[in-house]
Formats: sequence, structure tokens, C-alpha cells
Amino acid sequence: MKLNEKEIEGFLSNPDDGINLFLFYGPDYGLSSERMRNLSKTLDVNVDDPFSSSSLKLEDIENNPSSLLEEALTHSFLGGQRLVIFKIYNSRISSKVVASINNLIHHLPIKNTKVLILAHDLPSYSPILKPIFACNYAVSIASYNKPEYKIKSDIKSFLSERSIKISEDLLPVLSSHLGDDQLNSINQLENLISYIYPKTIITSEDVEKSFKDTSKIELENVVFSVISGDVIHTVKNIDKMFSTGIHPLLIIKSTLLWFYNIRIACEAINSGMSLDDAIRVASPKIFWKTKPKFENGIKIWTSKNIDLVIDRLLFLEKRIKDFPKIDTTLVSFSLFGLTNLVKKND
Repeated sequence: MKLNEKEIEGFLSNPDDGINLFLFYGPDYGLSSERMRNLSKTLDVNVDDPFSSSSLKLEDIENNPSSLLEEALTHSFLGGQRLVIFKIYNSRISSKVVASINNLIHHLPIKNTKVLILAHDLPSYSPILKPIFACNYAVSIASYNKPEYKIKSDIKSFLSERSIKISEDLLPVLSSHLGDDQLNSINQLENLISYIYPKTIITSEDVEKSFKDTSKIELENVVFSVISGDVIHTVKNIDKMFSTGIHPLLIIKSTLLWFYNIRIACEAINSGMSLDDAIRVASPKIFWKTKPKFENGIKIWTSKNIDLVIDRLLFLEKRIKDFPKIDTTLVSFSLFGLTNLVKKND
């Protein structure tokens, strides 16, 4: 089954119980990711609980094409719904993956199991689309770049939900600073909110300063000194940023975004994608000036340590939100500590 754009949001907020398989794909990978996360929340399944969910990579399917069906047929240890998440980072789908998905479709419906597949932009002739379109127990959800009026509406809703106000005149200005990718736009908006904290009204000056190239460069200097494991420059760059009055949340969120990107790139490479192709799927886009630093990050960080960094950053983000007047020295020491987790992949 294939949903059109007008049907998607309503369907995801109240999904049909009879649907077992959800395919999220399209040119806006960030929007696909967000929709999949929102569906997981709607289904009320803890994706971090190994007893109620599992995650498969391309290499898992390549090594054992039956693993997708096996995971789907596995019952939740505590009863209730079970989620199986399968992420595809390559638009060129192998015959083993096609066979694995077809085998799953052949066994649908499966009680109390939801399989969520996240893919990038798939061509119309992709061999996994037709069987999903034809299956009554499966649904495909395509994510395309939004028109300008919808972007403005989404910005307003996003800010309103967080009790942040912005004038109608400023909306197109803010929109012009955001890219087409939904995930990237959300990260940039959260950075803006962190920048104006504790204010609740966005001014033109806030937008101008938040998106100012020099501040972005200084932020990236902090992030890449952490990523490269450069202790001395991490301390210097963080002190420099704090001396400008920047809020710690902005540094934490920026560092998180880059580590998320490195994690995605590492998974893509492990799934058979080339380094260049893995970098191309990053959001925000990796420009030529930062590409060597990003490549270095991919090479010197293990997936295990990246996950550890992300967990620590998320904890630090929560602490800052709970205690807005947190000592910046503690934040500096926390980021300084992350540099010690760098370990070259063998």
C-alpha cells in the first residue's frame, strides 16, 4: 500500500493495527527519520529495550537473509508489541535484501510485530517497492522536500510547541537559513533556541548572530577538536566560545549532531557503502573544507565509543536543561573527557 502526502501524518498518528511493515524512504532522509521516530513513540515501544525491539543492519541481512523474518517472528519477552528496525543506507538494493523483504511479506500478517525499514531515496524501479505497494499488510511512506509555505508553517509550529515566539516578518528570513532536510532544520532550530536561552522571543538580531558564519566556524573548531581527540585545542576552543557568552547547550547540540553524522556514516560503510557515498548521506551536508576532518573522525572512532559519546552528551544536555546555571567549567571538563575516548579502528 502506498500513502499520498495528505494521508501520511494522520496515518502515523493513528496507524492501522493490521499493518506490519512500514517503509520510510525518499530524498528527505531527515523527514523519513523523524517520521519513523514519531511512529515508534506512537506505538509506545521502547527502542532501547532489547526485549521489545531489535535493530538490523545491511550486513546482518547479507550474512543471513532469513534474519529479518526471524526477528519479526520473535515474540516480545514481556508481551505486547515488538519493533524490528532495519536501516538501508544504499539505494542499490542487493538480491539478498530483496529476497529477505519478499520472504517477510510472504509471511505477513504477523501478530504483535511491526517492522520499520528506513531507506534513502529509492528509484521508482527499486525491486522492494512493488511488493510493498501490492501488500495489504505493508505501507510505503515517501518523504519529499517541502514547499516554502509548509516550511514556514512547520517552523512556526515547532517554535510554538516550545513556547518560543517569532514575528511573521521574520519567518521567511529564518526559513532562508534552513536547508531542505528536515532533520538538519530541526537541529538548526534547536541551536537557535539554545542561543537565545533563556529568552522566549526571537529577534532579527538573534537570527543574524545565530547563523553568522564566524560563530559557525568557531563552533566547528570546538566540535572537530573533540572529534580529533586534540586535548589542547579542545580546551582552548571551548574557553574561547564561552568567553563570547555562548550558551553551553549550543556547543553540546552541535557536537551531538556531528557525532550522529559520524555514527550514520560508520554504519553505512559497515553495510557496504563507500566512504564518499557515506559522506554524501550526511545531514547537514559536509562541505569540502570540513570533509577531511569528517573523514578523519570516521577513521579514528569506533561505533562503540561513538555510542558512548552520544550517551554522555545526551546526559549532559539533560543536566544543563535541568540546571540552566550549570558551571561552564563542568561542561568544559566533560567535553575534555570525550577526547580520551578516541581509539583508532584496527
